[in-house]
Amino acid sequence: VRVESAAGWGKGGGLDWGRVMKVKVLNRVEEDFTRERKGDVAKVFRNPDPTVHPFERAREYTRALNATKLDKVFAKPFV
Repeated sequence: VRVESAAGWGKGGGLDWGRVMKVKVLNRVEEDFTRERKGDVAKVFRNPDPTVHPFERAREYTRALNATKLDKVFAKPFV
């Protein structure tokens, strides 16, 4: 990802220092996100570092709780 900034330009083609405004724009190269073949695996841009994701423990707890509930729902009944 490349970040570019542009400043406000005046009427004469020069920079109008009275009204300078910075605009930051994200430019993405389309080739990085397109797959060569239909069966290619898509890239996942994710940081697995737990210090960056403070809610990871709560999310994992919720997933485990839901999995336990589904196990109970689909368990075979006593015969």
